[in-house]
Amino acid sequence: MKRIILPILASFLIVSPVHATPLTWHFFGTTSTSSQFNGMSIGGLAYELRIFLDTDLVAFSLGTFPDIEFSGPHQGEISITALGTLPLNPISRVLYHAPGGIGNPVTEVQFYAPFFNSAHFASSISNDSEHLSPIPLTATSSGGLNTAFPVMGPNGLSVAGSVTAFSATDSATAVPEGGSTALLLTSALVAMSFLRRRIRA
Repeated sequence: MKRIILPILASFLIVSPVHATPLTWHFFGTTSTSSQFNGMSIGGLAYELRIFLDTDLVAFSLGTFPDIEFSGPHQGEISITALGTLPLNPISRVLYHAPGGIGNPVTEVQFYAPFFNSAHFASSISNDSEHLSPIPLTATSSGGLNTAFPVMGPNGLSVAGSVTAFSATDSATAVPEGGSTALLLTSALVAMSFLRRRIRA
């Protein structure tokens, strides 16, 4: 019976847990005069908008267009001077803009919430248009949060404005998804307890 126990325990403990590699897009800028929260104007305030992504997201080429999509929805939040951190409505998708299509350097990042927002750069910020990856803080050459269709959230949050800088940061250590390590260990202990009872019986 001991010969049966050891292979069963090994099957639980050898399985590698699935890991996610979180990545956060950061947009920095100043809100426009049309921005509002709780019915009040919040123009002229510094903000940082964050979109929470995953480096394992699959890239989709949009045919003949130089845009590479990473489908959502994605969660986001925005920190605004004097207001703190506020939730945003879901981000439907994020995109790289790579002239020449997939496989070419990235010169722009975009997101839809649900309409088009973007940050353009004077030179490429990544040579890998097929994967979301860390990008150092980089000043933008143009772009911004859409004034006609602003980024929105609860309590009447409506934000438009400039985007002056962008970065993408990842986590230093991958975190097991769904507590998979703890789940595997618990399962192994349950199996051991069950087999011990069978042996004693």
